[in-house]
Amino acid sequence: MPSTSTPPETAAHTDDLGERRRNVVYGALATVLIAAALFLLVAGGGPSVDLDSLDAPPLTLEAPVDGSVHHGPLEIVFDPGTHIRQGPRGWGEEPLHIHLVMNRREYMPGRHDVTPLERRRYRWELPPFSPGEYRIQLVWATEDHGSIPHGASEEVTIRIVDGPGEVDPASSPLTPHH
Repeated sequence: MPSTSTPPETAAHTDDLGERRRNVVYGALATVLIAAALFLLVAGGGPSVDLDSLDAPPLTLEAPVDGSVHHGPLEIVFDPGTHIRQGPRGWGEEPLHIHLVMNRREYMPGRHDVTPLERRRYRWELPPFSPGEYRIQLVWATEDHGSIPHGASEEVTIRIVDGPGEVDPASSPLTPHH
């Protein structure tokens, strides 16, 4: 009966051939991935938004008013200049959505934070914040969450005084965007 085992020198040659094939495949795969990464780096990773061509309606902050004092949860009442809805990128009108700038930190409302009122007015309910003075402003943001300069509301300064359930803005349940 003939032997079915592979001579040791043939087995080593077969393993060597398999390793070379794997190296070629991995090398080709690495080359494709590097080329794709370079393409995305040069191309910017996708379509860019021309900020000058965006038609951002003026945001009007109706409440709170400049100099007001607040206890407990804060309610923002605003007119976005258009009808907005909850979309995949937040409350807004594609390609823009609303952000709140509070002492130079940006926040985005969650799905259930904004309530439509009459006409084009909306109420955004915020949690209670720690006592202190806050500068607030509404701005439009693009899909990458970068705020744009035109269409922003006036900035107002408010004061929050002691109240139950105070929240430090740094640990707020709001969705911060830096």
